[in-house]
This record gives sequence, C-alpha cells and structure tokens, in this order.
Amino acid sequence: MAFLAVIAAIAAAFIGVIASGGKGSPWHDTVFVVWVIALIITGVVAFAAALPDFAEWLGGPARKLIEVARGQPKLVTDRWLYTSDGLRWPASVPAQEIALPGTGYRRSSERPPWVRVVVLVASSPLGSDADGKQLWAKFEAFLGRKPIASLVGQPVDGRTGLRWTQWSTNVVSAIDAVLTTGGEEDAIASARLELPDKLPRFGRDARFAMLILHFEPARKDASPPPAAPDVWEERLVWTLDLPQALSQFATSELGLTAYGEPPAQVAVRLEAQEDMAEMIDVAGMKQLPGRPNTAQGIGYFIASRDGDPAEDAAKRMVTDVLRYALNIDR
Repeated sequence: MAFLAVIAAIAAAFIGVIASGGKGSPWHDTVFVVWVIALIITGVVAFAAALPDFAEWLGGPARKLIEVARGQPKLVTDRWLYTSDGLRWPASVPAQEIALPGTGYRRSSERPPWVRVVVLVASSPLGSDADGKQLWAKFEAFLGRKPIASLVGQPVDGRTGLRWTQWSTNVVSAIDAVLTTGGEEDAIASARLELPDKLPRFGRDARFAMLILHFEPARKDASPPPAAPDVWEERLVWTLDLPQALSQFATSELGLTAYGEPPAQVAVRLEAQEDMAEMIDVAGMKQLPGRPNTAQGIGYFIASRDGDPAEDAAKRMVTDVLRYALNIDR
C-alpha cells in the first residue's frame, strides 16, 4: 500500500543515519537529502492515489466492530410492507413455480382453485451432520401446530383420516410432505421446508430458510365454496404469523439462528381456473364494467419496522385482488 511506501521512505532515511556510523550527519549530504525527499514525495503521491482503497481497508474492520457493538438487526415479524409487484422482492418468485408432490402436478382443465404460500426467513446453515429422520419428526410436529393447522383446516372441513406423509427428496436439507387420506392422488395439501446448507441452488437465495405451503383439493368438485373477503383477510393474517413460527422452529428446535437481515418475506398466490370469483365471494358488491375478471391474485409482504400490522397488510392485499382481479368498486 501507499502508506507502506511512506513508512519505507522514513525507514530508509533512518537506516542512512545509522549507516553514517557517527561520521557526521547524512543530512549535510545534498544527494542523500534529495533522495529522501524524492522517496517521501513518491510515497505521498501514491498514498493520495490509493486513499479510497486505504479508507476502505480501514472501514471494513470499523464497520464490523460497529455491527458487533450494535448486534444483528432485530428480526421483525409483526409489521409488513405490501406490494403486488414481485420485481421489488424477487426472492420468493421462483418458489411459486416449484412442482410439489401431491398437488402441484395437476395441470388439466379440471384443476381446482389453489393457494400457495412462500415464507422466507434468513437463517444460519444446517450442519453437515444433520439427521434426516429427526428433521422429519420435528417438521411433522411443526405442520400440526398453529398457524399451519389453522390454514389447513380451511379447505378440508369435514375430511377425516388426513395425515402428513413424508415424500422423498435428494438432500437432507429439503423436506417434502403431503397431506392425504391415502396416496398422492388423494392429497389436498403439500409442504416443503428448505434449510440453508451452503450448497448453491438455481433460483434460490441461499441466505433464507424457506417454507412452502400449497393447498389444493384433490378434485374440482371438492373445492370449497367462495369465501367472503373478510374470511380471506383472516387467513392472510394467519399466513403472516408463519415467519415468526418458522423462526422459532428453526432456533428452538433445529438449533439454527434466525436473522433480521435480509428481512422476512411472504408471498401469497391465489389461482383459479378461469375467474377469481371461484375463490372470493363478491355477491352484493358493485362490479365495474370494462374488462373480464382475471384468475390470479398475488401479494408480496416484506417485514419492516415501518410497515403495517398484519391486519392492515392483509386488508390491502384483499382490496387489491377485489379491485384488479374482480373489478370491484372498493
């Protein structure tokens, strides 16, 4: 570095003094003085040129000390910024197209309406000695608790004998589960947990633990009736409880560390066959003329101290879907 060049020049002058052996000061030697001045000027010029790099070199450790002193950013899971623009927070977008066992494979014209939720929470990586059997046992128990149990209960009222069944994957850090009364063809929900493992994966942000929940009836004639907007708002509030549940699961049961940076994210996708009115009851509401209803509604939520409470963020998404997918004057 340029700083070292300056030090070298000073050291060279000092060595010159020693080399004189007490036979008189070398500063009376014009050649010596010119040589030292030239070295110092060269070092100062080089230092000035490299000043930005030098500042960065000093700033790195300083920033780390500040981060240590302040601690990691606090994990926020109770206030949310909402948008319908996936380009703003793209981390969850690829997960919306992942084919999951049990329900995601259906692509026929008779496909029932379905819902997919993607939850991302920054987390430390899973250890290389993780036991797949133990992970599944813990994940199975997690799937049976709220808020997942509340969400599962909505599309399966009246069904008996349902249980989460593990499906095979190719890595221990990814766990698939299917909610079914029997085989894959009877499944009405799927779940996937992917934990950071230091392995690169296409389309994945390796900093996040990811939970995907996919709800889809086994048959179109088994689809639940359209629900009122306030019912969907309640379901979205339960959905926004998932990041907190996932972070607690990761830390208290898996021994990982959940971080506040990058912030937690949630994506919710509602997909009908032809019309969102198959999922949302708009009876008695004023519908604006001009264009047909659409069959999709997607919302993205990112945790932020400057965000809204879950109830308000959920209401914003439902209002967006009503306005822009169902043309409701609201």
